[in-house]
Amino acid sequence: MKTYDITAPTPQGPAPRDQQTFLQGLDFHEAAVRSAITQTDGYGAPTVALCPMIVCFAFAIELYFKSLITTGAKGHGLDVLFQKLSSPIQKKIQKAYKSRTGRNHKALEGDLQKLAGAFADWRYIFEGEGQQIYTNLLAALTKSIAETAISIKPGWPGAPHHRRQLERLMVAETELIMTVKNLGGGTFVSFVDGTGGKLNTPEA
Repeated sequence: MKTYDITAPTPQGPAPRDQQTFLQGLDFHEAAVRSAITQTDGYGAPTVALCPMIVCFAFAIELYFKSLITTGAKGHGLDVLFQKLSSPIQKKIQKAYKSRTGRNHKALEGDLQKLAGAFADWRYIFEGEGQQIYTNLLAALTKSIAETAISIKPGWPGAPHHRRQLERLMVAETELIMTVKNLGGGTFVSFVDGTGGKLNTPEA
C-alpha cells in the first residue's frame, strides 16, 4: 500500500504536470515573500535577503507561465514565455496586471522586457553592476499570473492548505515594496515607494 504525505508541496500520485508546475511556482512565490521580510540581527541591524527575493519572484513567474503554456516551453526569459501563452490568457494577465498596477498592456510589454532576465541576472549579481529592478512590479506580475491561473484552473490549489497559502500570498503586502539598485561590490540601495507603487516604475 502506498502512503502519501498530505502536506507535500506538490501533488503525489497521478497529478497533471501543469498542476505540479503551478504548485512548484507557489513554493517559490512563498519563498520570495518570506525573503522580503526584514529581520534584525542580535544588535538590531536590519537584514533582508534581496537577491533571493528577486530570484524567487522571477522563478515563480516562470513556473506560473509554464503551467499555462500548452506546448513545451524552455528557458527563463519572461518576455519570451509570455509570448508563448494563448491570446486569451495573455489578455487575462494584462487585465489582472492593470488592476494591480494601473499599467496597460503596452506598459506590461515593456515591463516584461525589463524583468525578463531577473532570474539569471540577480543570481549572478556580482558579475555585473548598475542593475536596477522594480520589485513592486515583479511582485504584482507574480500575483497577476497566479490569479489568472486559478481563474482558468480553479482546482489547481488542490489541498485546503495550498488554497489558504495562495489566498495569503494574494493579499497586498503590509510593507511597501521597494526598487532595488545594485551599485557593484556587494552594495545595494533600496528605494521605498511612498506612493503605493506609482513612483517606482520605469517611467519615473
